[in-house]
Amino acid sequence: ERQRSPVALDTVIAEEGWSVRDALHFEYGRQPAAIDCRDHHGHWEVRMNGQQKLHIAYLNETFALQQFHMHWGDTVDNPGSEHVLNGRRSTAEIHFVHRNMRYATVKEALGKPAGIAVLGVLVDTLDDNREVIDRR
Repeated sequence: ERQRSPVALDTVIAEEGWSVRDALHFEYGRQPAAIDCRDHHGHWEVRMNGQQKLHIAYLNETFALQQFHMHWGDTVDNPGSEHVLNGRRSTAEIHFVHRNMRYATVKEALGKPAGIAVLGVLVDTLDDNREVIDRR
């Protein structure tokens, strides 16, 4: 089954379960990775070499970081995040896209159960920093 996005999260009805520390184990390393940075339809995207790993405990699966990209808005009325937290969108959202190590390519992993894992990070700015994003 295809996972749905965007997601509206509500901390009031959230249930306790796995802690992030127990659920996710990052092996991104300390060495610089070979990357390719490009403009992608008005948003930036950084392609990685797949050496950075993410282990998701409750799936017992390991994923390789393929790319990360950021979505951002241009005004307070047009925020950039796709996902909503407690009824509010954030200024921006970074997506870290990982491929399950069982599959050789992203294309092969797409559509497979636990084939792709995307970690989203919501980003908010202070009003003083708003013009930096507005100048994109």
